[in-house]
Amino acid sequence: MDAAVSILLAPECLDSFLTYAPIGSAVFLAIHAAVDITRYIKNSPYRFLITCDERTAGEMQRIAVAHCPAAIGEIEESIRLARDQARRPAPRR
Repeated sequence: MDAAVSILLAPECLDSFLTYAPIGSAVFLAIHAAVDITRYIKNSPYRFLITCDERTAGEMQRIAVAHCPAAIGEIEESIRLARDQARRPAPRR
């Protein structure tokens, strides 16, 4: 089961994904569902939150390598954090 991945992106990176993600792809759909977080987090270099599965995050990473290198580190870290979270046992009640 893929873990839920939350990726923060700067506006210029979002524009790159909008330009280079194939229309109708999972990346395209995730980018179009991005949430503008500026009303919640002030003075952040990031503006958009993308929530997707690991497979889609991996596709985003491949697009970033060619078209938005600034996003690679954030995507990698987001995937790592999602995997770590998925491995943790559920809290006992």
